[in-house]
Amino acid sequence: MSSTANQFTSPHPRRGAILVGVLWITVLLSGLAVVLSVHMQSVTQSVRMTEDKAIASTLADAGLAMAAARVRAAPVEGPRRIGYEANADVSLASGTAGASLRNEALRVDLNRAAPDLVEGVLIAAGATRALAGTLTKTLVEMREAADRSPIGPLQSMDELAFLPDMPAAVAIRAARYATVSSGLEGVRLDGIDDALLSVIPNLPRTIRNAISAHRAGRISQAQLDAILAESELHTTTRSQVWQAKLNVTLSNGYTEAREALILIAGNDTVPYRVLDWRGATEEVD
Repeated sequence: MSSTANQFTSPHPRRGAILVGVLWITVLLSGLAVVLSVHMQSVTQSVRMTEDKAIASTLADAGLAMAAARVRAAPVEGPRRIGYEANADVSLASGTAGASLRNEALRVDLNRAAPDLVEGVLIAAGATRALAGTLTKTLVEMREAADRSPIGPLQSMDELAFLPDMPAAVAIRAARYATVSSGLEGVRLDGIDDALLSVIPNLPRTIRNAISAHRAGRISQAQLDAILAESELHTTTRSQVWQAKLNVTLSNGYTEAREALILIAGNDTVPYRVLDWRGATEEVD
């Protein structure tokens, strides 16, 4: 009897072990399925993001090309001429792009500008007059040492932060007023911010007053130009380099903001050349 009972009861523990094994395999497969699903969602999201960035880049290029074409095609004189700013918008089924160009003649070139302009930039950016004078002297010495270089001692505004004794906050704020790309010794005085205009050393008060009077509508552009012509710090030359701000919005809601420096040369074989390209940065107060 005992032997017969063992024959009937002995398979049950094995069946239980098999069921437990199947259960664990099921759990494992379910876990793998969840991991695979999450991974595929991540891959899909990554692909969509890559596609959105590619489409946004194409739209940004279209906006830049449109703005550059307006600059190149505009007459030099007359009411339809392009001055120191230009805008363009592009709308396609995939989205829209807006490009805003500002000529670099409206910013002080730290590689070329007169020391008074450089010192004014640093003061407007938050440096004390004593520190601004010291930093300007250092920059001028660097320029004199690199006199034979067609580029200049600074190849980007980011390098300003590495100047000895340069406060980081001043270097960041200076980008609002300065560039290293215009190639001009002067600046368009009537196009710069009051914060810079008011602190440029040795700038005659008559020029500041004339600019204020013109902005208030009390004197004409011709009268202002005659007064500005007396200052060596002023330029009427337009730089071939433009600061560009781009805003792209795709039809699916994806947005991008970019900043660029572009070269628009009349005798070039392409509409424009990109000198610098980066994500948009917020201005520091």
